[in-house]
Amino acid sequence: MLLGGVVAAGLISPVMAEALKHVPFIGKIIETMGDEWLQNANCKGLTVPVEQSATDQGITLTVKEVMYDGIRLFIGMEEHSGQPLPPNDKNGRRYAGLDNWFKATVNGEDFGWLNGERVSMTEDGHAVSMLEIEPHGEPGPGEKRLADKLGDSFTLQVEIPQVGAVKGRWVLQIPVQKQGMYTTKQTPMLEKKLGNITMLMRSVASSPRGIELNFHTILPANDKQAYQTVLGMAFTATDEHGYPLDNMGGEGGMYGDETIWETTLSYSPLPESSKEIVLKPYRSLGERGAGYGQSETELASLPLTVEQGAIGKATVQKLEKLDEKTVLHYEVTGPLPGNQAGLISLVQNGEALERKSLKFVGKNGEAYSYVQEFSPLDKELPVRLTTYTMPQIEFYKELEMRIPIR
Repeated sequence: MLLGGVVAAGLISPVMAEALKHVPFIGKIIETMGDEWLQNANCKGLTVPVEQSATDQGITLTVKEVMYDGIRLFIGMEEHSGQPLPPNDKNGRRYAGLDNWFKATVNGEDFGWLNGERVSMTEDGHAVSMLEIEPHGEPGPGEKRLADKLGDSFTLQVEIPQVGAVKGRWVLQIPVQKQGMYTTKQTPMLEKKLGNITMLMRSVASSPRGIELNFHTILPANDKQAYQTVLGMAFTATDEHGYPLDNMGGEGGMYGDETIWETTLSYSPLPESSKEIVLKPYRSLGERGAGYGQSETELASLPLTVEQGAIGKATVQKLEKLDEKTVLHYEVTGPLPGNQAGLISLVQNGEALERKSLKFVGKNGEAYSYVQEFSPLDKELPVRLTTYTMPQIEFYKELEMRIPIR
């Protein structure tokens, strides 16, 4: 099992980059480029101003702001050059390649890994970016991860091996002030069992940015059936009322002669009225590599219902063709509403419209309502809706965990 965080490397509007060209106040980059949860944390004053630069290959990187709540660390950065800036590398990455590792250390010890990068570029040798660094997960019993051993202030050394297609070495010494006034952490040590498999919830951290869960899945040595069960296990999370939480990435690995799987998962914050997070392990009932497909339907008369395979269906209620964006209102029915909603996209002239945002807006019985925004479309041409079909899933009820957050 290896759970990888999504690296969100993309190009934001050049207009945004121009607006951010001269940062007028603290948190401007993070406020503009972050999601709604990050914007909320920024509004609470968790962003700290910084001014640290490094130059190589004629390109200067300047860190302007940092936010660290004890769970994730975010860096707002500007990029300058006397020449047009290079494009991203062939894999779409800007600050770390598949063979060029981004490094984040404190006093020579590895702090964490680059979990995401968002970049906005202009054509005049300027760009702004937001980097997300995730501290490494919990170590073995009796040990502390580096992030928990550090005080409220420390210097993070960031070594960037490339800027787009240009390789080099940019080393930044970044002063970090932990803003943990809204962060809580507990060690519930809650156990659940399924046959020979034991899940142990080791720590739960919560902040305005989101929730981080760290747990061990323990199985007997040389138990092939238990190994295959754990290998095929996936997770989703809700609050106590069934409100789905956004999956915000994670990582995992094994040690102890393949008897202990350590997993760290991140989810969006609970709604203000919620008190518990419910972690739901599940498995797919489809055979590996089978049961998945894609369907495409013209959006003519609404409402329009499309099947998503054995897992459920989606119904489009409204399509708004605005000058600045396209807004799709729809609902999904099925056991994984967040996953199902994310598999809805729009196509025009054979090309997918650029996704802008996806937001859960309510629940009515078994139907979960979402609003998704896309780039503007041609109002005169037909548009088609695409989705993927998926097999049904089965929850491991014995391993479900309910953890109080408030």
